[in-house]
Amino acid sequence: GSKPPRQQVKERFPMSIVLTIHDAKGLEFSDVLIMRPFSDMGAQAPLNGGPRLWNLVYWYMRYMDWDTEGIHESRVPPLDCDRDGLLCTWLKVLYVAITRARERVWIYDDCAPEAMIAFCRASKAARTVSSLEQAANEPDLIAGFAQNNSAAEFIDEGQAFLQSQRFPEAMLCFARAAEAGSGVALLWKEHSNAAMLKQQAVNARGASRIKLHVDAANAFLRTATVVAAAAEQPDELQPAGLRILAAECFVEGDRLKEAAEVYESAGCMVKAAEVWEAIREFKRAGDAWLAAGRHE
Repeated sequence: GSKPPRQQVKERFPMSIVLTIHDAKGLEFSDVLIMRPFSDMGAQAPLNGGPRLWNLVYWYMRYMDWDTEGIHESRVPPLDCDRDGLLCTWLKVLYVAITRARERVWIYDDCAPEAMIAFCRASKAARTVSSLEQAANEPDLIAGFAQNNSAAEFIDEGQAFLQSQRFPEAMLCFARAAEAGSGVALLWKEHSNAAMLKQQAVNARGASRIKLHVDAANAFLRTATVVAAAAEQPDELQPAGLRILAAECFVEGDRLKEAAEVYESAGCMVKAAEVWEAIREFKRAGDAWLAAGRHE
């Protein structure tokens, strides 16, 4: 069978970030391509009635006194709140998708409703083409479509994904930023991977929870090592802070000796002393308390 649309887009535009409209909520991109929204929405309508629902757009065009010449009266239904609730939901979803773009939006759909095409032409809200040949004759129509985000834009988008704990998307953005020439992008990618493991550990149960915490601890330690060796270090990613995150994960993974040692390497001597005491390593605990300026 044919490949899923999502995979087709990834293969055609390997530098792109492919998301569902739901996943894209709250995010912004310079350019957005919306694939087959009308077809997908219409497939949800009972008895294949999706295309007919869009005819309500003709009513709005007439209400706005736009050109509806040639449109038969039977195709201009009045607003019916009960019948048209589904269409209102679709329009809200389409609004979310369109407003993800800061600059340009393209909509591709081989089954776009005639009503929406007429609306775009009458309102001048968008330009429409019906074939690749027509698009090729209007080069400004696709200007910028093949351009990539800058490294800084990919970094910003990756950080937004990271903040919302959408780690795979964040790592993809940072990988794209690295390909675009960013020197710090791989540091962010390493950090995102460690943060993902930590979140997975929090959500896990039993032995898996312990193992994932240890994996996350080691990932944070690797990130700290990479950051320490980097020529450029983001203010948000400092080796000491990353080691503290690693130590916290070691504690949750019941690897207290490693946790105490990592706390010490991060200069967090009070925490180190408390952990040494917890495992009855009193000599090491005393040394840590002394280093912290406290005597017990």
